[in-house]
Amino acid sequence: MSRRSVRAWISIAATVLAPLSMLVVAQPAQAAPPSSYCTQYAFNGEFRARGYPSGPIDWEVTFSSTGQFPSGPARVRFSDGGFVDGTVSGGAISGRQIEFTIKWKDKPNNYWRFLGFVGDDGLVTRGDQRRQAEGGYEALWYSERPLQCTASTAPELGSKRVDPNAPIGPGDVPR
Repeated sequence: MSRRSVRAWISIAATVLAPLSMLVVAQPAQAAPPSSYCTQYAFNGEFRARGYPSGPIDWEVTFSSTGQFPSGPARVRFSDGGFVDGTVSGGAISGRQIEFTIKWKDKPNNYWRFLGFVGDDGLVTRGDQRRQAEGGYEALWYSERPLQCTASTAPELGSKRVDPNAPIGPGDVPR
């Protein structure tokens, strides 16, 4: 075999094997993203909600919680640099509906009630927030990190067993 023939075979082998080498590399396993199949969401660590800009001062609420029932310390930070600490005093995620209340420490009757609906992406995009201090008013908010999907109606991968000896019909061939 001449050098020219060897080079030709190497070139052909590289052309054939290069695309196949991509198939061999395994991708790391990742958690399934939220989807339209999700029937129950839960808090999964740090939760951040930001108020839609409606004036000169913007705000962001943060707290850390896991599971369906939030609790623990919370903080609101304002775009002017101010902040107020408080406590999540109740609420739950029921399916795709989210509700929680935060009692702020700066005034005796200062609490905010957050209501919303979780979208297919795990985010609340147009939540409704009602402030119950000084006459109260409403504001819209959105979450900045997706919530965790804990229950789904999606079929599990690999749940259908395939008989390798079963005959193949016209309906089995993708079009």
